[in-house]
Amino acid sequence: MEAIWRKSQIDTSSIQLELSQSIPRWQNQYRFGFTHGGGGTSEDFTSQFSANTDYSVSTEQHKNIVVNYAISPLDAAQWRLTEARKDAQDATDSLVYMQADFNYELMHKALSDLQFGIKIKQHTREFSRLRSLDGGLNGLASIIATNLAEHPAAFVDNYLSQIGNHETLKLYSFVDIESLSQEFSTLPFKQEIETASRFDIQEQSLAGYLKLLLEGDNYRANIGVRIVNTWQDASAFKQTDSQDSNGFEWLTDEKSYTDILPSANVKFDINDDLVARFSVARVMSRAQFHHLMPSTNYNVTQAQGQGGNPNLDPYRATQFDAGLEWYFEESALASLAIFNKDVESFIEFKRQQETHEGIIMSIDRPINGNGGSVRGLELSYQQHLFNGFGVIANYTFVDGNRTQHLTETSALIPGTSKHSFNITSYYENHWLSIRFAYNYRTKFATGIGEVTMDDYGQLDGNVTVSVNDKTDIVFEFINLNNEISYTYERNQFAPTGIYANGRRFYLGARYQF
Repeated sequence: MEAIWRKSQIDTSSIQLELSQSIPRWQNQYRFGFTHGGGGTSEDFTSQFSANTDYSVSTEQHKNIVVNYAISPLDAAQWRLTEARKDAQDATDSLVYMQADFNYELMHKALSDLQFGIKIKQHTREFSRLRSLDGGLNGLASIIATNLAEHPAAFVDNYLSQIGNHETLKLYSFVDIESLSQEFSTLPFKQEIETASRFDIQEQSLAGYLKLLLEGDNYRANIGVRIVNTWQDASAFKQTDSQDSNGFEWLTDEKSYTDILPSANVKFDINDDLVARFSVARVMSRAQFHHLMPSTNYNVTQAQGQGGNPNLDPYRATQFDAGLEWYFEESALASLAIFNKDVESFIEFKRQQETHEGIIMSIDRPINGNGGSVRGLELSYQQHLFNGFGVIANYTFVDGNRTQHLTETSALIPGTSKHSFNITSYYENHWLSIRFAYNYRTKFATGIGEVTMDDYGQLDGNVTVSVNDKTDIVFEFINLNNEISYTYERNQFAPTGIYANGRRFYLGARYQF
């Protein structure tokens, strides 16, 4: 059992400068932006209490983890301090960009405007971690030689009250962290940089686009192309056989690639109430930095962790959309849309054995797996019913398929549910707005290993009262139905997490100068 307390701080700053220029037939815009975020955990204390006890775990019941210990977790004196740590971590993230966009009026019957632009961007992220040394029974834990009974505190009220039964991870002795932290303040902690987890990623990109706008009596369209060039340098300490570098050497992986992304969009006014839309495009999305990091984060006690892969290719896809919209009365809409997306490669996680600090560990690293197709149907409906009451509803069906590269078996498309819907009811007048929204989606792959998120539905609401033309009082409520989120690996009887995040309520005021 672990008690953890932290001192954390994050600082962010951003600035954006924008200049607009309007001259005959030209509309131009210039932008410069900078953002910087930094910080982390300056003090990350962990206390680990253990007992030499037999135990059993059963996951036979759905959304339940039943446990039994030979030495009761309520017998606080039997659970002694076996690990004391004081870690720290620091990260910085910065982004600088410059962008120029130009719009030229062509003054042609069918050709409306010509647009083009350029954007330069540099994105950098650095991470380092300090890890505490000698915290076990042969080190710091033996200095204070304490147990749970010497730092008693009342347990949390209604803990996991809606999850499982009385045997579900609910009966535990609880630590008074303030008391324990006073004892920790006397320990002579020593720290070292965790070499394997340090990394520095720099990503530069240069993008340009050209777009032609077309317009006729009953249609509007645009066709264009975007060209994006990306340069990536990912540096980290990597294990080597060299004795001169203490087994690690700072190495950089360089990667660059260019994407040509054409697109076309067209809108047809079939009549005053009916609109048809079509689009086709080639798109790309870069992998996230925590997937690209060339370093490794691991837990020595559990002998497992996660690493990155700086050689990952971005997501690339060709997509098509077609839709039909019917505006059958004022403030009313019914629409139907179909879509298809062919993805060249999805990111998968390869689990392999690696040796770190002389320990054989299970490490998950991302790789570019097989591609797949995502196709589906979207239905939407919106209407003002009577006296300020109205409804908004939509439903999406997604049929996706792909084959896992490592196992050659069928797998879910990450992030996509087969069925999802949202229904919102509202009431509005000149001084009051009330909305309730229920969102539901069926299970979906999280993209982390083989972890799946179970079906999930959440009820949210909002009440806004306009005191006058400039002042609003806002009351929001999130997860009114107190839905539980449940994740599992491969099947529902292998849980990885059960979370009761609770209901949240917000009260605020908005004033417009």
